[in-house]
Amino acid sequence: MDDDARPASVAGQASAEPTSRPTSPGGTMPKPVALQSNEQWLMRVNRDGLPICRDLHGLFTTVIISLCDRWPDWRYPLAFVLPALVQRMQALQFVQIVRDSANGMHNMLSLSQTKTSFTMSAETATRICQACIDAALIQRTESTEDEVYAPSPKGLHLIDRFVTRHGIATRSVSNLLNLHELCDKLLFLERDEQDDVLLSDAVVRIVFHRMVGLSPRRTESNALGMALQATHARDSTGQLYETAHFASADALAWLVNYTTLVSVDEAIVLAAHMVRLGWLEPETGLPPTRSNRVATVRVDASLRVDGAACEGTFIEGETYHITERGATVAWKVDWVEQPTTIFATEQRPPTSFFQGQRTNVMRSVSPQLDEFEGYGSYVDANLPPDVSPDLAAPSRTGSTRITPASQASAPRAAQPPTEIKSVAPKTSYTWQDVLTQAPLRRAFASFLQSRGEDAWLRLWCHIEWFRADCRLATTGALTSVSDEDPTATLPSEVKRETPSSRPAGMDGPHMRTSLRSLLVESAHVRLGSYVDNDQTVLVPDVQTPFTAAWHRFVDAPPLGEGVPSAEASRKSEQTLAKLLLQCSAAQKHAKRQLQGPLLTPFLQALERGDVSP
Repeated sequence: MDDDARPASVAGQASAEPTSRPTSPGGTMPKPVALQSNEQWLMRVNRDGLPICRDLHGLFTTVIISLCDRWPDWRYPLAFVLPALVQRMQALQFVQIVRDSANGMHNMLSLSQTKTSFTMSAETATRICQACIDAALIQRTESTEDEVYAPSPKGLHLIDRFVTRHGIATRSVSNLLNLHELCDKLLFLERDEQDDVLLSDAVVRIVFHRMVGLSPRRTESNALGMALQATHARDSTGQLYETAHFASADALAWLVNYTTLVSVDEAIVLAAHMVRLGWLEPETGLPPTRSNRVATVRVDASLRVDGAACEGTFIEGETYHITERGATVAWKVDWVEQPTTIFATEQRPPTSFFQGQRTNVMRSVSPQLDEFEGYGSYVDANLPPDVSPDLAAPSRTGSTRITPASQASAPRAAQPPTEIKSVAPKTSYTWQDVLTQAPLRRAFASFLQSRGEDAWLRLWCHIEWFRADCRLATTGALTSVSDEDPTATLPSEVKRETPSSRPAGMDGPHMRTSLRSLLVESAHVRLGSYVDNDQTVLVPDVQTPFTAAWHRFVDAPPLGEGVPSAEASRKSEQTLAKLLLQCSAAQKHAKRQLQGPLLTPFLQALERGDVSP
């Protein structure tokens, strides 16, 4: 709204008229009287011409409390029709009485009264009521009429905070809070002077923790997390891991209902940052042009953390699943794909992915905004196809770049193993084929060894073996650590026998902690050669955090005999989770090095027949 059209609609008016205190005859102590002070102020509005978030919450709580005193329609107990709310919003008054001692004398009472009036046009009141609906402060009731509304659980949370802070204890308000469902936990997000949400990686991480909840196995959405469905996806190497997926509409609804975001447009921007950080991936590959709402966010390269991208896109109507990195960040566990053991045909043993214990550190919901820098974002409803090769809509005629999202969604059906019968052109083999097919991988290793460039492939395979050891430890099936050539066979190609007796009655974290000595041995065998070594192939930006995480894990004091305590398991899981995160970063770095200048000569040699699998 323009300033010329707004004064009558969003201004509260009053003038200060202090009154002198009367004295009783004879100069005795004056009797306490109520003092009334009036103020005139202009309500702040945001870019859309609506009250800022804090004032919107104040207007909402005030109008609902005024409705509690006399509901406009007896047909709808503790509910209202939208026209009645608009009418009450047009002539809203709020009186605040402050009780204090008179002139510092505790036996005397002074009452001061502040009266605030809101006068606005019907159009402005309608827009503010619609803003309350968009912010999920009010919602439709289960009635035959569409315009019957009641405060939502989020709105009731704000009303409860308001009446508690101001000491309002009327029966009508108590009836309202007791009748409707109340949201017990609401995440408050800080805003800047322009009423924009202050976002950073730390804030997005806290919201992500709350959104995904304690574990992926839930059937109902609540304040601790939205509804998720357990599923399987494939990582960049084609290996299956258990995860959870959800509809984008459910995620956006949760963000609006359980945080102080005031619209879906703000929610989709926050969700796009989760995609940018690598915690969420799309499954169906819905083109942005087929969605009504698309958000693209970008951050400066200097603010990007390891493993995150500079930009991300969230598409309304898409189905998303939690990635390996997202599962590690949210639940502090390793990705837990099915190990290749004799248990493969039986029911999956319990893992920490579904039964792990959350720590208080990861449940923190109090971000300290002075510890990091915020980043800006924008919403782009019509994303141009040339904005980024990762974000462009896939073409139906030309070749498309395979992203981790498409790799995770395509192989949901069982894929038969590929048999290499003859040398084919280089276009017949992909990077995935070279890694997962043993003959091709061995030929690739020999080709790189002849050129003295096999370190990257060995690093990738070593990390794959360490991750497999962690998964086996989760199920109690890790009995020994081998030091064979990692490029000859991968964990998925070897059947490892199960011990005669596995720890009984223990969840995933305790199982891994009880087998920590074997995991430390595995870390020495698989990763030790890449730590504190001047000849390592890792760049300093990757090697430094990788080395620090490795030392924190292997140098931790050994555990005692018997079942580990909850505190010991928590500390062990923290160091292991950090090491696995750095392993993932190192593995992706190795993959980038292999895909470019090293893979192409190998495929060309295959095409010429110089190398045979």
